[in-house]
Amino acid sequence: MKSTALFLILFAVNALLAHPSPNTLIFLDIKADGVAAELRLPVSELGTAIRPTAPRTADELMGSFKDSLRLYLQAHITPLSMDGQKWSVEVGDMQLENVSNTQERGTLQDIIVKLWLKPPTGANSRQFILNYDVVMHQVVTHSALVSIRQDWETGVVAEHPAEVGIIAVEPRNNQIFPLVISLESKGLWGGFWSMVGLGRKHISEGTDHLLFLLVLLLAAPLLVSGKKWGNFGGTRYAFMRLLKIITAFTIGHSLTLLAGAVGWLRLPSQPIEVLIAFSILISAIHAIRPIFPNRETFVAAGFGLIHGLAFANTLSDLDLNATAMTLSILGFNIGIELQQLLVVALTVPSLILLSQQPKIYDIVRIGSATLAALAASAWIIERISGNSNFFTEGVESLFAYGRWLILALAVLAFGTYFLNKKR
Repeated sequence: MKSTALFLILFAVNALLAHPSPNTLIFLDIKADGVAAELRLPVSELGTAIRPTAPRTADELMGSFKDSLRLYLQAHITPLSMDGQKWSVEVGDMQLENVSNTQERGTLQDIIVKLWLKPPTGANSRQFILNYDVVMHQVVTHSALVSIRQDWETGVVAEHPAEVGIIAVEPRNNQIFPLVISLESKGLWGGFWSMVGLGRKHISEGTDHLLFLLVLLLAAPLLVSGKKWGNFGGTRYAFMRLLKIITAFTIGHSLTLLAGAVGWLRLPSQPIEVLIAFSILISAIHAIRPIFPNRETFVAAGFGLIHGLAFANTLSDLDLNATAMTLSILGFNIGIELQQLLVVALTVPSLILLSQQPKIYDIVRIGSATLAALAASAWIIERISGNSNFFTEGVESLFAYGRWLILALAVLAFGTYFLNKKR
C-alpha cells in the first residue's frame, strides 16, 4: 500500500514538471479466453531503453528494427497465472502515432502495439500477475499506467476505462514490482446487469440524448392554433401524446442499437454526432413554433434511429460471443429505457401543470427551447470542426446540476398551480 501511494505521488510530481518524462499507457481488454492489450510506447524513451548510447528514431524502430522490437517486448512482458504458470504473449500490429498533449505527456510520437496475452488451459483470464519492465529496466524515471479498457462482466467500456495501477521502479531499492490484476467474476447475468447500469449511465451522462427528448416533450401537452402553439389540450391528450413520442423514440433507437451492435449497420461516429445535434436543433425550433405539428411521433422515431447508432457504438467494439452480445443489447437497452422513464416521470407532471398556465409556460417553453437551439448549434460547430467551445462546456456544466433543475421546475409548476387555485 505504501509503495502504491509513493508511485502515485511520484507520478503526480512528474506530471507537474515543465517537460515531463513521457510515460507508457497500457490498456487491457478482458476476454473470456485471454486479454487483448494495447501499449502506447513513447518513441524517445523506447529508443533510449533499447540502445542507450544511440537512441533509435521512429523510422528505425518501425522499419529495420521492427522484428527485434517484437522480440524485445516479448522478453520484457511476462504475465503469470496466480499459481505461477506462464502466459503466452503474441505481438500483433504496430503503428506510429503523433501525440500532442502537453499537460500529461508532452508532444511526442507513440508506437502503438497490440498484444494478445493468452493464459494456459484452465487458467482464469481475470486473475493474473503482470510482470512488465519495458523501457523502465533502463530508464528508471519511466512508468507505465495500466487501465482496464473493456471488461464486459463489470461494465467497463472504452468510453470509461478503469485505472488499476502504475508499474514503476521502486526508488528505495530500484526494483520493479509486478502488478496484480484481480477482477471479480460475475458471470453472464453479472454482465447483463452491468450492461443495464451502463445503459442508465450512458443516458444520465448523455446530455445531448436527454436534451433531444426533453425539448421534443415541451410542446406535447399543447394544441396547435394556426401556425403557433395554443392552449393546454387536456391531461388525457397530453399523456397520450407524451406516451406516443416516448414509445416512438424507444422503437427507433432500439432498432438501430440492435443493427449497429451486431455489425449489420456501421456509420462513422462524427456524422452521427452531428446529426444528433441537428435533431436537437430541429426539435428546439419546433418547440418554439410548430414546424411538424401532429407529426412528433414520426419525427421522434426517425431521430431515434440516429440516436440508436450512437448507442450501438458503445457495444459494437466489445467483441462478444452471441450469448453475451444478446444479453448486452437487452441489458443496455433496458438501462436506457429505465433512465429515460425516470427523467420523464420526474419532468412530465411539471410540464403538464405549467402548460395549464399559458403565460408562465410560454416563458419556460420558449426560453428552454432557445437555450437548446443555441447548444445544438454550438455542438454542430464543435463536432464538425473538432474544436470545443465555451457554450457546449457551459451546457455540460449546467446538466451536472440536472436534479436541481428538475426540482426547480417542479417547485415552479406546483407552486404556481396551487397559487392559481387559491385565487
